[in-house]
Amino acid sequence: MSAHYILTDYIDRAIGEAEYDKLDDNSFAGGIASCKGVVAFGPTLKASEAELRSTLEESILLGLKLGHRLPVVDGIDLNKEPEMSQWRPCKRNDFVRRLRQLGFVVLYSGAKHQFMV
Repeated sequence: MSAHYILTDYIDRAIGEAEYDKLDDNSFAGGIASCKGVVAFGPTLKASEAELRSTLEESILLGLKLGHRLPVVDGIDLNKEPEMSQWRPCKRNDFVRRLRQLGFVVLYSGAKHQFMV
């Protein structure tokens, strides 16, 4: 089963939209049109791309912390609330079986309740 990381996909797709220009002093400037204000400069194209990725990451973190709306990049909208599956009652044995399928292996007895690690 492969993992799906929405934030990594968002950053990778945004970087995929980046445009770079070679400046008169032979350095490079990069920016992402859909992410206003996300620009970076570097002495080489690779350095400019690394700086742009870092700037984008910081912009996302600051935007999330301050509650700003982030741009939708290639259909990925970080502004939506995550959807959670509904919990419903089940038998204890079914619950423990499902936890084991998810990678929990040992059932321990705690002071008041059992727990798994």
